[in-house]
Amino acid sequence: MYMLFGGSDKKKKEEGGGAKPAGKLNPFDAMAKMNELATKSNTLTKDLAGTFVSGQAMDGKVKVTFTGTQVPMEVEITEDALAGGAAALSAALTEAMKEGHTKSVGLQQSKLTAFYDELGLGAAMKEMGKGVGGQQ
Repeated sequence: MYMLFGGSDKKKKEEGGGAKPAGKLNPFDAMAKMNELATKSNTLTKDLAGTFVSGQAMDGKVKVTFTGTQVPMEVEITEDALAGGAAALSAALTEAMKEGHTKSVGLQQSKLTAFYDELGLGAAMKEMGKGVGGQQ
């Protein structure tokens, strides 16, 4: 007997069409995996948002604090740093901001790499990132 879209039951059985292909998830398994991924992703985002890193300049007299998601949270300037004048303070703030931002980005990349490795996607993400931003 022919099926609605062609072929026969006999042909389908001969080709192994009755068995579920290896490596494919059914919709319920896929949904569960997506929910797990969303939960882990939200946890990672909250962890990064609650983690703080700082950049400093002028021997610690100027300090800028960022979250792990690159949000600037606080700027601390000592009285001694103010005495150096506007140009020196501006340069120190810029230096501290760059350092803090670099640390924040590094933290985020490190956590994301671990996250992708945990999901078994580390190698694929590294391959996709080749050539991006000058990294290889």
